Amino acid sequence: MAVKYVKQGIGQMVESKTAHPVKVAFLLIALITVWIATPFINDRSGYWEMAYWVCVAFIPTVGLVFAFRWQSLILGVASILTFLAWPILLCVAMLLGGI
Repeated sequence: MAVKYVKQGIGQMVESKTAHPVKVAFLLIALITVWIATPFINDRSGYWEMAYWVCVAFIPTVGLVFAFRWQSLILGVASILTFLAWPILLCVAMLLGGI
């Protein structure tokens, strides 16, 4: 974990935990991949559908854990929205008359 020392008070250096930008970027790409795959999942996908549901559960959970650990707001918001990817896209499709 990247450690940055910040000055706090008079002459005191305190350790501050910062997020790893490369790991945050990797997790955001994984979350975006779930969003891209969501409209293409149907009952004819076979094993891909099972892999999709595993990813929908696993990737946002990992994202939330690291969002709290690294105090990354964007990663937390993206993880919560990805948990809700399927219902959000379903509601949008129903509102637009696509279903």
